[in-house]
Amino acid sequence: MLCVRAAEWYLSAGLGAVPWELVGLTGGVIIYRFKFAWIADRNIKRIRRLRERESILAFQPPAMYVVIACMMGLGIALRHTAIPRLYLAVVYTGVGLGLLLASPRYIRHMGD
Repeated sequence: MLCVRAAEWYLSAGLGAVPWELVGLTGGVIIYRFKFAWIADRNIKRIRRLRERESILAFQPPAMYVVIACMMGLGIALRHTAIPRLYLAVVYTGVGLGLLLASPRYIRHMGD
């Protein structure tokens, strides 16, 4: 959803958005490499330690849900500010791509 929203903002800005999009894509790779890959690996280890009937929400530590709620709230709040959408698109691309790149780490371990 983050990447789709960012793409809409880039498209509405025209060709002048290309450098901004490249910044967002680069940021997404960096965010994935240095943060989200580590978080995914930590969560995978946590999942492997869970018992069979554990809650589906137990794959992340409870404090992480607070972080996620804050990030979602910040994203919503930023959309309601006067910050140009092109700048927000860079942030949305970075976070969205970081999450997207981390997804296969979970998928690879689904059958384990």
